[in-house]
Amino acid sequence: MLLAEVGVRCVQCGTSFVSRQLPTYIDIGYRNSELRQEYRGYCPMMEQYAIVTCPSCGRADWSTAFPPAQSTPVLAQAGGSAHMQYRQAALAKERDAASVNSYQAAIFYTHAAWCADDSKAFPQAREYRRLAVESYKRSLTDSTCPQNLRGETEYLIGELMRRSGDLEGAREHFRMCIGRLSARFAFMARKLMRLCEGGSTESIPFEADAAQEGGASQVYRTPAQPVAAPGPKAGGPPGFQPANSASGMPSAAPSVSAQGLPAVSPPPAVLPPGTGSNPPSKGPPGANKGGPPKTGGPPTTPPPGAPPLS
Repeated sequence: MLLAEVGVRCVQCGTSFVSRQLPTYIDIGYRNSELRQEYRGYCPMMEQYAIVTCPSCGRADWSTAFPPAQSTPVLAQAGGSAHMQYRQAALAKERDAASVNSYQAAIFYTHAAWCADDSKAFPQAREYRRLAVESYKRSLTDSTCPQNLRGETEYLIGELMRRSGDLEGAREHFRMCIGRLSARFAFMARKLMRLCEGGSTESIPFEADAAQEGGASQVYRTPAQPVAAPGPKAGGPPGFQPANSASGMPSAAPSVSAQGLPAVSPPPAVLPPGTGSNPPSKGPPGANKGGPPKTGGPPTTPPPGAPPLS
């Protein structure tokens, strides 16, 4: 996994510092039942590089929320586990008197649970999922959940309840909402209800597309993402466009669909270079020779996990 050092500035305290981000993300289209991207056989743990924490004031947010630094920074990003950084960002969304956003808090808690799983912090992961369920439920009543994502959110509430160990609660939730879900989410909800009956809390692949189309693939196809033109743009999600900092370092950051999740009517997935029918990508000189990538340009594709586009 190649990382780039990205110079950013905290808009809260004005501190400039160097963050570590992935300059390029490849979405091959596979999702698990929580709609987290999968890479078939290994876990690259990309979500931990989509969160940035200021080393001065402790502000944690998506990397898109930190504009490019205007000079070469000397400070490094604050350390700490990724799931704690996501938790801190979720608390900020819940406690911000000016703009409380339950939906964004739920997304942060969901990412915190994924990162806790990666770190083998399973008790914390269960607690994050419970907090995500509470935030998602609030978002359905306080109008912070986008109208076109209410069905997806109701599906995720049930799945997060199941993964956190509340099997009976998950079954009851799916019984109540399954009539409001789209065909693909209703199909998965029935599968998850059967898992609840068997006492399983394990994640499974998202298989609704393959079942409906009669194929063998378990792909959750994601929408094609436009490549944003370089150029300075302050702020972060939604509607992020990457830009170069004044120091020549790229401003990489997440900007995909809701909950780091795809929309419900996407085109075919994009395969990584060198697989399937896609021709291998040559890339820049020295791109496959190891070591950190060059930091002179913006990322080419968005990462698999972040806030929705506006």
